[in-house]
Amino acid sequence: MPGVVIFFVVICLVAVTIYALPLTLATPIHETTKYQDSEWLTACVSGMTQVDNDMKSLTTAAKNYDFTSASTYAAILYTASHKAIADSDLYNISPDLQGAKDEYQLAMDQASRVAVYANSGIEEYNNGNFEAINTDLKQAIEYVKSYNEHTKKAVKLSTNYKSKKN
Repeated sequence: MPGVVIFFVVICLVAVTIYALPLTLATPIHETTKYQDSEWLTACVSGMTQVDNDMKSLTTAAKNYDFTSASTYAAILYTASHKAIADSDLYNISPDLQGAKDEYQLAMDQASRVAVYANSGIEEYNNGNFEAINTDLKQAIEYVKSYNEHTKKAVKLSTNYKSKKN
């Protein structure tokens, strides 16, 4: 008997969802939600600060040939950059801020790639494959440069947005 009750409840929930779906799709998003620009900017600063700190820790460990710590920081950087993107996606922002959000997410994607190639280089080092290390490190350096470019653009666009609002 409990299985029948559960089945009935599930069917009712599905029916309610199907019934409500056309109403949800018919209402434009901008009419049902307000923009969360200031909340996104706060989350953006938090995510960028975390990723910057992780990037610095990874760089310091690598410069000191502390590959155990570098591997740990690469994993932390990877996780933090993905969390920053996921957090950014939670906010509905105004069109005026969309360019900054796009650049921010591109920067976080580049940070993730830095982590992947740094970790790959460390694995190659541990395996004694020194030729592959150079390839991985060159790639990681290119992603660091790209991360910096996208970060600068995101900051510039965010600053321009704030100056227009004041």
